[in-house]
Amino acid sequence: MTTPVPTKPFVVKSTAVRDVSIAIGAGILVLIFVVYGIHTLSDTVSEGWLSGPIVAKEFRPDPDTQISFGSNGLKKQEVAGDCLFKVELKDSDEPMTVWVDESTYNAYEVGDRFRFPRSNYNPK
Repeated sequence: MTTPVPTKPFVVKSTAVRDVSIAIGAGILVLIFVVYGIHTLSDTVSEGWLSGPIVAKEFRPDPDTQISFGSNGLKKQEVAGDCLFKVELKDSDEPMTVWVDESTYNAYEVGDRFRFPRSNYNPK
């Protein structure tokens, strides 16, 4: 009977430096991708605003009770009516009608410049 020859165990070289460099490279690529995405999305957001001088303020009496839900729970508010601004825009022949809340309505006067999101106007 023959005695088995002991074999030398196979030892893998340390790959710590390679693993760390791959992780840093992947992290930099992800960071570049995130920064590019934020930059691209912020360009669209800045184009979503309209502004112009207020040419008329209008109040339409329509008493109503508004109920809203927020971090403080339910909130009930009595509203006397609709507050509207007519805002003149550069690219439009007719002024745009913009619905605003009462505090915004009281804060601006005719002739003031008003900036509002594109989704907040009615072209009628």
